[in-house]
Amino acid sequence: ASLYSTTDGSTWAPAGNSGLQNYTRVAVSKDGSTLLATAFYGPSPDTNLQQGGVLLSTDAGNTWSTVPNVIFDYPSGAAGLGVILQPLALSKDGSVMVVGSPQSQLWLSTDKGATFVDIVDRIAAADAVPNPAATAAGTTAASTTPSVKDKLQQMLQTPSNTPPTAAQDSAGETTGAAAATGPVAPMLSSFSGNPAKQPADVPRYQFTGAAISDDGLTIVVTPAINRIFVSRDGGATFAATFATPVNNAFSGVAISSSGQYMSVIIFGGVIHRSSDYGATWTSTSVPSALWLSVASDNSGQKLAATSYQLGSFSNSTMLISTDGGASWQESAVGALQGSKSSFISVASNGDGSRLLATAALVSDSSSTIGEGAIYFSDDSGGSWFRTDAVPSGVVWLSVAAAEKY
Repeated sequence: ASLYSTTDGSTWAPAGNSGLQNYTRVAVSKDGSTLLATAFYGPSPDTNLQQGGVLLSTDAGNTWSTVPNVIFDYPSGAAGLGVILQPLALSKDGSVMVVGSPQSQLWLSTDKGATFVDIVDRIAAADAVPNPAATAAGTTAASTTPSVKDKLQQMLQTPSNTPPTAAQDSAGETTGAAAATGPVAPMLSSFSGNPAKQPADVPRYQFTGAAISDDGLTIVVTPAINRIFVSRDGGATFAATFATPVNNAFSGVAISSSGQYMSVIIFGGVIHRSSDYGATWTSTSVPSALWLSVASDNSGQKLAATSYQLGSFSNSTMLISTDGGASWQESAVGALQGSKSSFISVASNGDGSRLLATAALVSDSSSTIGEGAIYFSDDSGGSWFRTDAVPSGVVWLSVAAAEKY
């Protein structure tokens, strides 16, 4: 299921069906007018893939429609915990949208979803002219450390090509609170990230995230390779920046209202920041972890980031920063009694005073996910409470919030 709320999360309504199932990702424009949700259709004519699509609402969730001609390909088995990391972003008023998938698919809309244009060729053009000056401090062009992609496979791969059941599903939400969704994390191959060594059957750009400034002019896109792509002209052109070690995989990105401040997380790495519209990057003080989600307030100074504990739901970390990533404090989100939690997604309102997060919960006596929960904070992550307003027995995968939530 996909749910949305216009009452600060106290009540929730379904986002509509439209033939979609197993929702995986949600996004909400800051003004609350526009919502997006991605989900599976079912098996593709190509038996090695699943197909999915996008639900769109331009009236704060009152009515929904399926976006035509935007059909995602998901890798075989991606229905497990494997598809929440995909690009899905909106400008403040929802007029500019970016949607994509881990299968080298990326679309741009500049008319509030009326039409979408394939922009993978624009990414490829930027990739052919990398900016060697735009690198992260302390990083190198190569690494001999084991690839985290193998760890991702352990976490994300599922043995079946069958989409998950409703018990594995998801949710979405808008003006007052957020959005949430169903199966968990990036669907990445063991591809090292070096295009020269890329197997023929592996997509060149396994897109994992996107973020857009309020005015829609600054767009940042992260693939699961050692580059970030930034546009300063509303997606007409992109520049490649941030040469990381090839074994690192970007897993999320957040942006300030102006687009000046950006934060990217690396699954199996650290968190990096840019204060010059993505031209240069520096690492923050957080330790290396399996970072899964990052959120920013309008200023870009209040940040929240969540990590995943590989294979052992051992109350994974949520960190909070109020100084643009210069320092971080751990935020303890209470799990169910007798359970452990692993945070999946986090979202912030405009001033960073209110946060919400999704967590997968596991009984201490069990090694499988039993259910999920949605947590709210009204004090910038200092304390949290769990909402009972959403169905139980569901793993909520993605959450988003409007500016005035």
